[in-house]
Amino acid sequence: LPDGQTGEIWVAGPHVSRGYWRDAAATATTFGASLAGAAQGDFLRTGDLGYLRQGELFVTGRLKDTVIVRGVKHHGTDLDDTICAVSPDLVPGAGVVFVDESAVGGEEEGRIIAVHEVSRRAFAGLDHAALAAAATEAVIRAHGIRLDRVVFVREGRLPRTTSGKVQRYLSRRFAYAEEVSDD
Repeated sequence: LPDGQTGEIWVAGPHVSRGYWRDAAATATTFGASLAGAAQGDFLRTGDLGYLRQGELFVTGRLKDTVIVRGVKHHGTDLDDTICAVSPDLVPGAGVVFVDESAVGGEEEGRIIAVHEVSRRAFAGLDHAALAAAATEAVIRAHGIRLDRVVFVREGRLPRTTSGKVQRYLSRRFAYAEEVSDD
């Protein structure tokens, strides 16, 4: 891609594994990427998004965290940051926004759902409806999209990696919780 254009980051070289253990299909998808016109693919698709500027790589997010609404791409982390700015009771970096395609039911696009952690001290007295309305309004103003559902969970409830990052895909299980209890 030309300088400044965002795309998926692919890597190649002797440092890259040859594939997944005993999973030929996943290996072909992830490790068999090739450039247009190339005879054979040998690139690893990292799932990371980024762009080049004057030979330097800038990572902008994850492909799986991209929310596409009416043909426009939004980075999930940008939406999370907007929601988090609504209240000091929301835990920074502890939210997910995604499109639930299973909820389409004849609609053209899926429902946009946000799940975000609330500090332990504030969770019990939280006005969920008012905070959800404020989060929805903030996302409309900043990104031009409407959240269909906002769920708040107690701090520490979202699954995380060993390095502490929220596991966005696994966090989807909270999407339809009526109200997540404090236990």
